[in-house]
Formats: sequence, C-alpha cells, structure tokens
Amino acid sequence: MAGCALAEEALRSFGELRFRAHGTSMLPAIWPSDVLRVKAIPSREALVGQVWLSRQRGRLVVHRIVRLGEDGMRTVVCRGDFLEWDDPALPPEGLLGLVTHRERRGAVQALSYAIRKRSWLAECLRRSLMVRTIALRLQCFWDKRYQAKQSYSKHNASSHVVVSGLHRTENS
Repeated sequence: MAGCALAEEALRSFGELRFRAHGTSMLPAIWPSDVLRVKAIPSREALVGQVWLSRQRGRLVVHRIVRLGEDGMRTVVCRGDFLEWDDPALPPEGLLGLVTHRERRGAVQALSYAIRKRSWLAECLRRSLMVRTIALRLQCFWDKRYQAKQSYSKHNASSHVVVSGLHRTENS
C-alpha cells in the first residue's frame, strides 16, 4: 500500500517515475529486472494496447489495456501479455501512468502498443515451465554479466584517469 502512495506522489510531483520490474506477467515484452519509465498522463487519454501502471488491490501492476468499458471510460480492463485472464475492471482513477520505455542492459526502447497475436516466444514461455525457467535463468545470467562488465568499465576508467593524471604530473 505504501508503494502505491509513493508512486502516485512521485508521478504527481515530478510527472515521471522509473522503477525495476518484478514478475513475469508481461513476458516477453517486459522481463524481470527491466527498468520501466512511467509518465503521468491523464487516464482519459488511455487507449487499448497501451501499457499502464495501475493500482490493483493495494499493489502496483503493469499490464496492457485490452478493453475500455462499454460505458465509455468508466472502466478499464487490463491483462498481462503472458496471462490467460483479464484483471478485474478498474475505474480510470486506478490508472497511475503510461509506461513509455523500458531499459534493459543499458538499451532504452519505446514500448510497442500494437495488439497482436501472441508471438511464438510468448507461447513457448507460457506453455512450458522448462522453457520459461531456462529463459529466466538466461536473462538473469545476461543481466549479471552486463552489470559486471559495467562495474569493470567504471573501475578501469577511474583507474585510467588517475594514472593519466599522475603520469602528466610526473612529466611536468
């Protein structure tokens, strides 16, 4: 509950929010450990196919809008790309912000809002626990490898600067 209040306050105050995704309900579009960028946009501008951060039963959830209520915009129905079932209908106030980008291992990508048939990857991930487990472990491996590489690069760059500085000082 506190996380919802904090996210709402950040969006109201700054107009933007970044946070790390957890869970697998949006595979393959969003993987665990992706960093998501959320923009404060009035919920009346929500469109089918967009991915929104919402408040559902006291939790923050990132799912795609699959249907707007027949009564205009009084209800919104979302669903995770990986899931078979829809979330309970939400009032528009339950939508907190539009997810505009995801960051994965240093690359920033805009999210696609096209509703399309499930990809073969999504079907494999959904139908096979073994494929899903292997894919998630590979994702974790690549994330750790990227983080180690970034850490090594930062350490090397700072050592290089110090050595260069000392070298110039000695020759001067």
